Amino acid sequence: MNKLFLQGDSGVGKSTLIQAALRHFEAAGGRVGGFLTKRMPAAEGTAGFVLRPSGSDRRGRMTPFLWRQGEDWIFDGAVFEGYATELLEQALRCRPGLVVLDELGGAEFACPRFMAALDRLLCSELRCLGVYKQRANDARQRAAMPNLPDRSAQRRAFEQRLLASGGVLLTLTPENRGQVARQIDRFIAGS
Repeated sequence: MNKLFLQGDSGVGKSTLIQAALRHFEAAGGRVGGFLTKRMPAAEGTAGFVLRPSGSDRRGRMTPFLWRQGEDWIFDGAVFEGYATELLEQALRCRPGLVVLDELGGAEFACPRFMAALDRLLCSELRCLGVYKQRANDARQRAAMPNLPDRSAQRRAFEQRLLASGGVLLTLTPENRGQVARQIDRFIAGS
């Protein structure tokens, strides 16, 4: 298995586990590629999200891709068609020991260039560790942001490609958090 993705309820700790594994992997000398998304907090709720590299330069360029404007949400697909695609292509060229993809399954699935790069990554032998937006979370996002593109077909295609490539999609819950953390540790260790 060289592809491992977590799904689960919002706030259950998927990104926290991924980022802890990322720190351990880098501390042991491993090279990382890919991207992380980060929530931009607001006085009430979330103001938006930014994309940043997941490797050692993750303190570098942070690019907003989804933000609130009044009552509406604005999605900038150009961030995924450009910057996120560059990060995936860089991982395919530089072949790091681990590619982190936190998070997938949202409006970026409507970006064809990004999806083509993601498909090449899933077909590669590179190890990928990521977060995948659970269906219920995606439905809540679509209800809150009806102006975002539908991505149901792309979600099904991603799930099929992940499973066809021998990848695993684990559901994280508060009850199985320790077990999933150990599975991630084994995955990072390459066993």
